[in-house]
Amino acid sequence: MSETLSASRCTADDTARAPRAHGTRRTLFRHATGRANELAWGLTESGVPDVRLGRRDTLLRSGTRFEALYVIRAGSCKLVVTNPDGEEHIVAFCLPGEVIGLEALGSGVHATTAYALEALTCWRIAAERVDMLLRHNGAFARAVVDVLSLDVGRGLRALTMLGTMTAAQRLASFLLDLAERYQQLGFSGSAFELRMTRTEIGDHLGLSTETVSRTLSRLRTDGLVSVSGRSVRLRDRTALGQILLHGA
Repeated sequence: MSETLSASRCTADDTARAPRAHGTRRTLFRHATGRANELAWGLTESGVPDVRLGRRDTLLRSGTRFEALYVIRAGSCKLVVTNPDGEEHIVAFCLPGEVIGLEALGSGVHATTAYALEALTCWRIAAERVDMLLRHNGAFARAVVDVLSLDVGRGLRALTMLGTMTAAQRLASFLLDLAERYQQLGFSGSAFELRMTRTEIGDHLGLSTETVSRTLSRLRTDGLVSVSGRSVRLRDRTALGQILLHGA
């Protein structure tokens, strides 16, 4: 019997199994952060449609009804919230293997807007199939809880960062987090491209563009990072960790 989970053909025995993936999809997600890989495998196990967007295109909008989850297959995006005055603030940057739209599972309404930072390809998983997996696949449901828990933890760290950290600490935290996530995806954890602009980084970290550029220059002068355009190499992750813990 096929191990593929699908909304059209799914028995109680099938749904009791932990979701598995194979081929190129397994390769793509095997390094994803925490339980997100298990979640992504369950969502993309069988044929689902691709969504392809260009840079700055909108994947989903805040306030719209939940109709699907999206798993990033290639590219990256930013998640934005809008305050009552209409100002947008970047709350997250999302990489391949990560799932977009989970915050709408409870309310049925999206709380963020997702914009592509570059050419973006996602798998789209209809809400009906997500609901079926949540009801009948325990491993999938646990993976959802784990990923949501990680998101809550990141949110609490972000509040701490904005309330207590210096500019150097915020930037060190941001770079180390990106490095860890890229490494878990199977890429280099010391050299990577910043897909976002300095202004977008500043908006996310609560810093001005000038402060981001000045702080990067300081880290480069101190020999902790190398920067060439959007290419960054972390030369001393231990020292960056010390800045995060103790300031500079």
